[in-house]
Amino acid sequence: PGMSEALLASERRLLVDADLVVVTGQKLFEKYRERNEHVVLARNGADFDFFHEGPFQSVLPDVPRPIIGYFGAIADWFDLELVTKLVRERTSYTVVLVGGVFNVAVETIEHYPNVVIVGQKPYELMPSYLHAFDVCMIPFKVNAITEATDPVKFYEYISQGKPVVATHMPELFAYKDLLSIAEDHDDFIQKID
Repeated sequence: PGMSEALLASERRLLVDADLVVVTGQKLFEKYRERNEHVVLARNGADFDFFHEGPFQSVLPDVPRPIIGYFGAIADWFDLELVTKLVRERTSYTVVLVGGVFNVAVETIEHYPNVVIVGQKPYELMPSYLHAFDVCMIPFKVNAITEATDPVKFYEYISQGKPVVATHMPELFAYKDLLSIAEDHDDFIQKID
């Protein structure tokens, strides 16, 4: 979505000419192997030791618990409508968002007392933020992009054994025993509970 025809034509040419194509999702693998027989599916992962081992810094010492946390880019794929519903319906939870904001109107929720928008922080602090979260969330819109997304943050989140709730993303179905996958907004909030 939003890509010019010239860019898409370049992608098609590159797929045919490439000696090797590496993708991170099954949907992309199926799409591109029709155009190039040398496609490799290499799923994402995380630096387990980096995220798992402390010592962890105190990054959210005065934030009321439970903390429902997210780290990563807050961009087009971020479901602000879902997070707004969570914030309004679960006022006893604190929602913490860590990451850069790109064309998402977070100002519509930053005035809620149970929202903390931390902004972009150094990668070295992500394990400490993760350590502070009680529940981790992946509140992505369900669309053509996220249907092919294997989110790195899932692997980072589970490095500390944190409970994870995600929207309905097919690339996470293989890990359904390790996280909760929601069918819709109401189910997402129930799974956070």
